[in-house]
Amino acid sequence: MGKKHFIIILLLTLTACSMKTYTVTFVDDNEKLLTVKVKKGDTLGNIENPSKDGYLFLSWLKDGLEFNTNNPINEDMTLEASWTEVPDPTKSYMVTFNFGDELKTVSVKEGEKVAEPKSAPKKEKHKFLGWYVGETLYDFDTPVTKNFTLIAKFEKNRINIKYDLDGGSGTLEVEIEKGTIPSKPKNPIKFGYTFKEWMIDGEVYNFDKTLDKDTTIKAIYEANIYYTIKFDSDGGNEIGSEAVISGNSLTSLPTPEKEGYTFLYWTYNNEEFTIDTKITEDITLVAKYEEKGINNW
Repeated sequence: MGKKHFIIILLLTLTACSMKTYTVTFVDDNEKLLTVKVKKGDTLGNIENPSKDGYLFLSWLKDGLEFNTNNPINEDMTLEASWTEVPDPTKSYMVTFNFGDELKTVSVKEGEKVAEPKSAPKKEKHKFLGWYVGETLYDFDTPVTKNFTLIAKFEKNRINIKYDLDGGSGTLEVEIEKGTIPSKPKNPIKFGYTFKEWMIDGEVYNFDKTLDKDTTIKAIYEANIYYTIKFDSDGGNEIGSEAVISGNSLTSLPTPEKEGYTFLYWTYNNEEFTIDTKITEDITLVAKYEEKGINNW
């Protein structure tokens, strides 16, 4: 330890024996430097800071916390000197910048500050967060007192969205800004199936929540159930049957021909059948005619 120099200038007033005083002890590295008596309510504001070779005095500590010497003294106390080493201008340290794919090292004199690079490093699809030592963002106002490495830290700002079409046709993959909602694609088409919904990790996704990482959105289908529609032309020309997916309707209805008759409409269960009727079972439609040449009065 360097040589210590300690000076205290106190204006002590002679008081009667009944005047309350407190003892203030000054220490450094558990070594007692000086003990003084201070009248109750007085302060230590006129103390001259101590000195120590190779160090700069910072403050007096009371129970580990900085003590304001302008505070009134109302108890016995011990104050400990706090120091910092004086930088050696002849000593230098190496600070390495790690850009991820390259390293750059600069020499910095002890106690001086390393300059932050003027331009931030770039990484495709990433946002630069700053220079870090481990998991801590480095403060470039910090004096350099040792060798260390600064690592460029990035955060991905673009993500890939993959649409798993499970055999269907349509959009396959897109790239979006992190924290945004991807555009909802057209429903994919898969032969023999009807598209139902999109899912992410087993949960339905309605394109109403932002995404923050590479994500696969999977198409979910239901196997089609087909029903058969037979046409009974009731003596007219033969008409082949049609297959319709459950819940769908026919796109058109055939027109049968029967000699001597005019076709009116198709019936189902003796009621007129309309083309927009949803098919939910196998059915047979029967043709309804009107005999030609009959006057309707």
